[in-house]
Amino acid sequence: MRKKAIVKSIKVYSYNNYNNNNNPQNRLLVVVVVVVKEKYMTSKQQQYKKSLIQKIQISKKDVFKDDEQRRDFMNSRFGVDSTTKLTIDELKSLLDFCQRKVSDVPFSKPSSAQIKKIYELWYENAREKSEEALDSFVFKIIKKHKIDITKIDATKIIIALQKLGGV
Repeated sequence: MRKKAIVKSIKVYSYNNYNNNNNPQNRLLVVVVVVVKEKYMTSKQQQYKKSLIQKIQISKKDVFKDDEQRRDFMNSRFGVDSTTKLTIDELKSLLDFCQRKVSDVPFSKPSSAQIKKIYELWYENAREKSEEALDSFVFKIIKKHKIDITKIDATKIIIALQKLGGV
């Protein structure tokens, strides 16, 4: 199994070993790598993902006028702008849409953890803690009612609530 990691930053620190009076050979080198998230894919999964991407690239011309329209569609449905960032299941959904097997790709609903976080932050930071006030706040942020939010919308709301609380 091949391990794939997304690296956020790499920092290199150099320290002198003070026991030997700054001799360059006695320097200690420390490398710090910050990994954002790891992905595990077998070689068969990687091949399958590549084949799905290729099929999407071929059939996208029938559905989207240009790449910008495709990116906007993917961003609204999946929260990414590139097919390489999609999971295999998301690629299958997009391919079905491009091949016109389905009429639309549903928006991804927010996770229960996101909903819980929204309510926690709301009850911590809001002056008026009613459902109507929350719905009004959500509408101001994303121009939708809280019933209709997607995963991406939930993230925007969480960020706004954190800013409201000064986090």
